[in-house]
Amino acid sequence: MIRFQQAVDQNGVPVVGAIPFSDTIGALVFTGAGAQSFTIPPGANLVYIGWSAGNIYLLMDGAAAVPAANASSGASEINPSPFRWLYGHTTIGIAADSACVVTLSFWS
Repeated sequence: MIRFQQAVDQNGVPVVGAIPFSDTIGALVFTGAGAQSFTIPPGANLVYIGWSAGNIYLLMDGAAAVPAANASSGASEINPSPFRWLYGHTTIGIAADSACVVTLSFWS
């Protein structure tokens, strides 16, 4: 797994929005609404999450679900920001409300 390194220009100034390619990419295929869990690869510190359609719901170290009622805590996050620091988590629970493909790109 490669390290995430911020790209810099010829003057050493960080290039905002430049994301290095990952060599550790997982995919989850949803043929309809449902939930799956993905085990975070050893040594991963950062993940970029992308999805092809609909809404996804994310819950670290738990079973994500599309909410069916109000919840004051323990709910899954809808359409999370793509970049997440992993801070010692071991699994990513993802639920989808429709058919889609979710990709997870990891860096150390």
